[in-house]
Formats: sequence, C-alpha cells, structure tokens
Amino acid sequence: MAAEEFVVRDGRSGYGVVFLSHMDTDEFRKLSTGSRCVYFALLPYAGRETQKCWPKISSLAKVVGFSERTIYRAIKELADAKYIHVGKKEFSKTRRVNLYTILEPPK
Repeated sequence: MAAEEFVVRDGRSGYGVVFLSHMDTDEFRKLSTGSRCVYFALLPYAGRETQKCWPKISSLAKVVGFSERTIYRAIKELADAKYIHVGKKEFSKTRRVNLYTILEPPK
C-alpha cells in the first residue's frame, strides 16, 4: 500500500483532516487526552499549503473546554513529541504570536 500524503486541509474552510493511520499508533496513544484534543483543535486553523496556524491560546481553550494552563502544557507535549513545531510570527515590532506548524506525525 502506498504511503498516504500528509494533508491537514483540502481547501474547504472550517475543518482539518488527520488520517486514522496517523492516530492509530503507540506514539499517539501515549499523548495525554488534553494534547490529543488540542492537536485536533489546531487542525481547522492550519493553512492548506503551509500547515501553519497561530490561534490564540484563549481560542483553543474555548474550543476544547480546557484551561489556558492545560493548553500550554498540551502544546509543550505536542512539540516535544514532534507533532507540532512552535515558532514565532511577527506582525510588527510590537506584535508577535506563537506560530504552530503541524508536522508529519512520527512513525
């Protein structure tokens, strides 16, 4: 069976895609429930071409129903497990936000 191409979005807005084969792994099952929820919450925000997004922590907390502190812990766990990369996006000299890149899930 050919390897599936990793795609978060297909052009339609408001949803993200993750293949069952990316979730049905020991690595994914080792993630906390909070981290898995945050991962799924990031997918609809990600750009189709870049797999990047920069939602506010408060927006993610509202979507998944967790505290902002739990979101921060989940983001760290996802980054440590190589499901996302956390960088910075600079809009101006005074406005910088976290930039999340959805990565190809570890195999």
